[in-house]
This record gives sequence, structure tokens and C-alpha cells, in this order.
Amino acid sequence: RKGSINDQEAEERRAELTKDLAANTAAGKLNLSSTLSELRIAGDLRVRYESRGGELANGDDQERDRFRYRVRAALTGKVLQNWGWGIRLESALSNRSNNVTLADDGGPYNKTNDGLYLGQVYVTWAPTPEWNFIAGRMPNPLVTTSMVWDGDINPEGLAEQF
Repeated sequence: RKGSINDQEAEERRAELTKDLAANTAAGKLNLSSTLSELRIAGDLRVRYESRGGELANGDDQERDRFRYRVRAALTGKVLQNWGWGIRLESALSNRSNNVTLADDGGPYNKTNDGLYLGQVYVTWAPTPEWNFIAGRMPNPLVTTSMVWDGDINPEGLAEQF
């Protein structure tokens, strides 16, 4: 109201606002909507060097050295009592791998797929604690180990999880 405040008044006001926020929200959390009970932001970035070599059918050796990267950013939430949703942006357009070869715009391994793509978009419904349905392009609902089903696979359709 008075137009400007000094440093001490600014600190006092900041402390009051922080105290009000903590007092009016559960555990310092913001209430974005009465139907939205959970909102989660996640993601990862990976850069690696890869070297491969092998022998061609004609006896010639062939080697491939490259840098690869992967970027993923996800947003998930729960609405109402038993509905949820998720969306994830990825650095490659593939059901099997989000890895992209850096600066690989030409040559025999041409893959001009630099960009961000919609890798997952799904909804979940849990009518009971024992049943959980998921529909869309989803995270792998199956058991994932190094021997069975890679965790990077994004299947599409309808699944039920116990």
C-alpha cells in the first residue's frame, strides 16, 4: 500500500507468507484442485559412449563408435478416489528404446529422429485395492528383469495388474 518496503519489512512479509502456506496446506503441499489428490514430476537424462565391432559376411571388419543420449520427462497424477493418469515425453519415437545417436544425421546409420515425442499417455482405474486397470501407451505392466521384458518397452492397449 505504501509503494515500497525496506529489507526488514520484506523479510517479515516473506516469513508471514511462508507460515500461512504451511498452516493452510497439508504438510506444506499446495492444493491445485479438489479432484487432484497427487501430482508427480519425474525424468532422467543419460549420455553414454558405445563402441561396437564385428565381421561382415565378406570377411571385412566393421566398427561403430558413437555417443548416445536419452531424455525422458514424466507427469503423473491421481484424480478423484481411484482414477489416475500419466504422460511422458521421450527423446525417440520407438516402443523399444528412447536412445538417440548424437549427430547421426547421415551415413549408413541415418536416424534423423532428434526431438521430443509422446512416449506414454495412459489412464488408470482401480475399482478395488486388488484390481488396477491401465489403458493407453503405458509403462510395461509385466515383470521386467534383464532376462524377461525390458523395462523400456511401452506397450499399447489395456492391461490389468494385481
